[in-house]
Amino acid sequence: MAGIGFRLQKIMKRQTYFAFLQAYLYAALISSGPLVLSIVSLSALGMAVAVFNAPEMSLFYTSVTFIYSTSMILTGSVQLVLVRCAADADFGGKRELLWPLICRFMAVVVPLQILFDGWFFFFCTETTMVFRISCVILGVQVGMMWLLSGLLTAMKSYNRVIASFAVGYAASCGFGYLMFRVMGPEWMMGGFAAGHFLLILLLLICIRRETPDAKEAVETLSVPAAMTTYRLVALCGLVYNIGIWSDKFLFWWFGEGRIQVNGLLYAMPLHDQAVYFGFLSIMPGMAIFLLKFETEFSIHYKQFFDDVIGKAPLARLEEDRGNMVKSLHQEMLLLVKYQGAVTILLLAVSEKIMPALGLGALQTGVFQVVLLGSFLLVLFLTFLTVLFYLDERGSALICCGVFAGTNIVVTGASIYFGEQWYGVGYVAAGMAGLLAGSYFSEKHLKELLFVTFTGQPMYPEVSPQQEELPPE
Repeated sequence: MAGIGFRLQKIMKRQTYFAFLQAYLYAALISSGPLVLSIVSLSALGMAVAVFNAPEMSLFYTSVTFIYSTSMILTGSVQLVLVRCAADADFGGKRELLWPLICRFMAVVVPLQILFDGWFFFFCTETTMVFRISCVILGVQVGMMWLLSGLLTAMKSYNRVIASFAVGYAASCGFGYLMFRVMGPEWMMGGFAAGHFLLILLLLICIRRETPDAKEAVETLSVPAAMTTYRLVALCGLVYNIGIWSDKFLFWWFGEGRIQVNGLLYAMPLHDQAVYFGFLSIMPGMAIFLLKFETEFSIHYKQFFDDVIGKAPLARLEEDRGNMVKSLHQEMLLLVKYQGAVTILLLAVSEKIMPALGLGALQTGVFQVVLLGSFLLVLFLTFLTVLFYLDERGSALICCGVFAGTNIVVTGASIYFGEQWYGVGYVAAGMAGLLAGSYFSEKHLKELLFVTFTGQPMYPEVSPQQEELPPE
């Protein structure tokens, strides 16, 4: 994301209030756009359920939520490996590999989504054939959307990307409502999927415009080879998304107040809406993360390895390492100040704005707890990014495991102890992940020089041809 951050900082050089507002708005939408727009859509659908008060609307809303959550878990590992492969190709000056890469990975995700969503909606629900087929189609499209959004790092035309998401989601809601009115409730999912088809098409056009054609035949890693090579990265993507959604599934299946919508589709109205609104609070922190941390830290990171390759003196390398540590501390302080201010402001006004959105006292309490959890999540993601920069995949996986495990255990305990503890699992998971991430980040940055040089081979590799040469 640093490349986009550099381009957005050029906007800020105009030194006007509008330029600053424009840059931060772009950063917020690009860094958290797919997730935020998804949550906005789910929140709007949830409000529509309350307004129409129809069983069909509840089924539609619950099905969309289930598709989004399960597709994030199913494709999380594939998406992260794709981003890593794309980053490697871009770093090596081989951007022509990006299009073959996305095609190969989509060829894996599409059958995976068809198999899972087909099994669930055809065997675990009792709905019409039209609705089931529409759910499977939407599941495939959402899985593709997560992959394509992962390649936003390669996009220079962020205006076109943002417009694609805005048009796609507006079309989804508009087509869904139109089909609901014209064809009936069972066709509403089909209309929603039609809007997502437009979104996928627009994103594919964006990516294709930004990837050059190969001048000759190119070879890319197969998906199985890539998943094997970056297996720890793949596990990070899987475990992290399990951590994000595990508390929701626990509330849907075991929470007091859950409702059975259809078959194995459950909902938790007292919990879901408040959580989705709480997630939206991460936008300011993600904007700062993209504009400040990703750009500043990446500059010092690149300088360090340029100096290593250039055989700079030890004092210079130590200075580069110190700049990386200083940058991390400064940007973390900036995140705490600004994201903390947003969190405190929303906590202060939550008792006034939540009833206006149709949410009760219990949901307001859950919303306040989720605000704290989202604040901690942004900080955790920053340290997790540092570990990925340093290629410390094992430590990153441990942090994701701590995050997911804490959320599962504490959420299970909160369900047992009652409604006053709802949402605490998310906060505890964010805090545990933050502590683990900060520990490993500081540890690896401190040992960076030692690891960089001791990790190199003591002797250059000898090719078989060199071994056959007679001694001089």
